[in-house]
Amino acid sequence: EGCTNSNPGNSALQNPPTVIFNAPGIYNINLTIDDGLPTQSSVCKQVVVKNCDIVVDPPDTTGCGGFQFALGGQAYDRASDVAATTNNEVYVAGISRSFSSSDDILVTRLTAAGVIVWSRIFGNTRQEIIRKITPTADGGLLIVGQTKSFANINGDMLCMKVGANGNLLWSKVLGLGSANGDLGMDIIETTDGGYA
Repeated sequence: EGCTNSNPGNSALQNPPTVIFNAPGIYNINLTIDDGLPTQSSVCKQVVVKNCDIVVDPPDTTGCGGFQFALGGQAYDRASDVAATTNNEVYVAGISRSFSSSDDILVTRLTAAGVIVWSRIFGNTRQEIIRKITPTADGGLLIVGQTKSFANINGDMLCMKVGANGNLLWSKVLGLGSANGDLGMDIIETTDGGYA
C-alpha cells in the first residue's frame, strides 16, 4: 500500500531527480512499481534523517555512527537494494553502466566499517535489472530481477545466487514470453534449503 502523505513530489521520469533531505525527520517516499500496467502497485518506505552535528549536553549521537560511500564508475550507476549479512557486513546491489555499454548488475560486499571486501559485475549483452537481494544462511546472496539478454527482449525473470566470496554459484532465467516482459520482485531461502 502506498503512502497517503508522501514527502517528495511525484515523478513519472524513468530516472527521477535526486531528492535531498536537509532537515532531520521521518520522510515517507511512495514507490510505484509497474506504473500503468495491470500489475501496478505502490509501496510506502520511510527514510529517517538524523542531525549528527547538533551539539547537546550530553551529546546524543544515537544512530549517527556508520559510514558514507560511493560505488560505481564514471557512468550511470544506482543502488537498488541493501542487505546485512550474518556477520554485520553489508551487501549493496544495483545497476551500473560504468563497465559495459548496457545496464549490468553491480554487487559489492562491505565490512561494518565500510571497507570493500569484494565487488562484482554480472551481465550480458543487453539490460539487466535488479529488484531484491536476500542474504542466505551460508553467507551468500540471492538476487532477483530481470534480464533482456536472452530469449525475450522485453525481459525474462533472472534469479541468481552469489557465494560469500563473490563467485556466481548459479543463475536461472525464467520467462513466459510475455509481451510486457517478466520481472522477479522477491526471492527467499526456504527452511528446507530451497529458494522461492
